[in-house]
Amino acid sequence: MAERITVRVNDRDLEVEGGTTILQALQREGVQVPSLCHDVRLKRSNGSCGLCVVEVGEEHPRDVNACLTPITEGMVIQTHTQRLEEYRTVRLEQLLCDHNADCVAPCVQTCPATIDIQTYLRHVADGNFEAAIRVIKDRNPFPSPLGLRPRVPSPLRGRV
Repeated sequence: MAERITVRVNDRDLEVEGGTTILQALQREGVQVPSLCHDVRLKRSNGSCGLCVVEVGEEHPRDVNACLTPITEGMVIQTHTQRLEEYRTVRLEQLLCDHNADCVAPCVQTCPATIDIQTYLRHVADGNFEAAIRVIKDRNPFPSPLGLRPRVPSPLRGRV
C-alpha cells in the first residue's frame, strides 16, 4: 500500500495517497476537481484541457495542472476559488469555440447511406415521427430491403 501523506485541501487537513498526482489523490478521497483530458486508462494525462487547474501554496499560490503535478507532503491546495471558477469558465468557452460541431458521430461515419442519423434521432426524441421518416427517406437509396425483417433461421425453430 502506498504511503499516506497529509495535505491541506480547501482549508481542511486531508490524508491522501502519496506517489500520485494531485488529481488522482483528491479524486480517491472524494474531492471533485473538474477535468476533461484525464482518463483513468491513460498512464499520464497531457494537461491540454486546462480545467483541472488548482492553486498550490499559501502566501503566493501558483496555478498548476492537477493532472500533471505530483502531490507532496504538506502541500496547501485550493480547488474551487472564485478566480479558478472564472478561469475554468473561460477555458471551457475556448474549448467549445474551437470545436464548434466539427466532431462527427460514429453513426454518421459508418452509415453507408450517409443518412443524417443525429437529426433523425432528434426528431424521434421530440416525438415528430413524420419528420424522422422524411430524414430517412431523403437519403436512403434502399428503403425496401431495410424495412424487411431478416430471414435468419432461428436456432429454436422446431424445438419449442
